Amino acid sequence: MALTLNEGASFAPAPAGLHNAVCTMVVDLGLQPSLYGNKAKVLIGWELVNVLQDDGRPFVISRTFGATLSKQGALRPLIESWRGRPLTADEAAGFDLKTLVGQPCKVLIQHAETKDGRLFANAQTVIKADPGQPTTAQAALVFFDQDQPDPVAQSKLPDWINRLIEQAVHVERKPAPAPQPPAPFDDDLADFPL
Repeated sequence: MALTLNEGASFAPAPAGLHNAVCTMVVDLGLQPSLYGNKAKVLIGWELVNVLQDDGRPFVISRTFGATLSKQGALRPLIESWRGRPLTADEAAGFDLKTLVGQPCKVLIQHAETKDGRLFANAQTVIKADPGQPTTAQAALVFFDQDQPDPVAQSKLPDWINRLIEQAVHVERKPAPAPQPPAPFDDDLADFPL
């Protein structure tokens, strides 16, 4: 998934190449509508360290993933590349995405052009940071979980991400059925003579 321009805006995309970065956000986007039904999605964003826009702010790039650590998905290979090693079976069974926030890395950005000639930046892959690489970001570090929404964290997200959160498909969860009292103990042994 690429960070694309919208509403005819004319923002310069992040420059192509391999850049030092820090993960500044992990956002649970919830169930997002897609051509193949509703899919759980997560967005990860990185601030490019020392790569500044014309206004002096660092570039930020993000990518959306299916919320799965399946070997066939895009998220697991990215995390493994970022960490420099495969996830163990235990790690894959319960990896906490919150641990990514604030972690340094290198992000490879490639440019692509839309049919109407606009350029967009795509976070192609993320690899392990060099030893001693800067770990400080100017942006606030944000983790947002739809199951435990934090209004303070959500207020730090850009409007376009909040619109994605708002468009999430909310599925009514049926309450668990009330436990039934146990059936009375049927002592049919009493019917047998001793």
